[in-house]
Amino acid sequence: MTARRRQVKMEEETAVDRLGGLTRFLLTLLALALIFYVAAFFMVRTEGFRYMVEERLRDAWDLPVAVERVWLHPNLSLVVAGIETEGFEGRNGAGLAIDEIRLDWSVSRFLHPRRDALRRVHMRGGLFSFQQDPAGKWHPAFFHGDAVALAKWFEIQLPLETPVGTRFVREQIELVIADGALYWWNAENELVASIQGMTFESGQAVILDAVFRYTRMSADEVFSFGRSSRRVTRDLLWMGDRVVPLDARPAD
Repeated sequence: MTARRRQVKMEEETAVDRLGGLTRFLLTLLALALIFYVAAFFMVRTEGFRYMVEERLRDAWDLPVAVERVWLHPNLSLVVAGIETEGFEGRNGAGLAIDEIRLDWSVSRFLHPRRDALRRVHMRGGLFSFQQDPAGKWHPAFFHGDAVALAKWFEIQLPLETPVGTRFVREQIELVIADGALYWWNAENELVASIQGMTFESGQAVILDAVFRYTRMSADEVFSFGRSSRRVTRDLLWMGDRVVPLDARPAD
């Protein structure tokens, strides 16, 4: 065998070894990913993980809430079910009760240091009950900014309203609400406003480098100041910070 042939053979063997090494490395990564994927489904169903989620919600919302169950969808969306404020059995006063929340994540946002990895929130059967304290502040305070925005869009003016910012309904996170309900009680335990049977969904698009957000809302019944309207719909188009109401009429 000539020196030239030996060199070619050695180069071919080196290339094969490199390809084999890369294949083994990729297969190892795939096996590890599969192990972590399967382990995640079992981990989130443990009492320890449920308790951790419960504590995180308590700290974030500043509410004594309890969580019934936590699990993962096959796409790794986290589902938290049976969230309820302790002592909220009567469903009046300050508190909340949520049948189910599903959190969808964005892989690309995980890799971005300044963006929230949370992409979409689906909430089903969310009941939020707000009450004023003697100083006129509404509780639970964490959600009241979003509740005020929804009340304004449904043409409800709340007494002694405190200006607060939104966390969800006008942010980059996509929010979907099915069968939601909002109640407002004054300091004398009188119901002053409510939105029942509410749906909410929004989406955004970039056109000519401008961000447009379309929001659609509806409610089976809206009550305020002793008057109620049924089957109310709202369609809003956001162009930057400017909002254009597309439909602001009750169905009947």
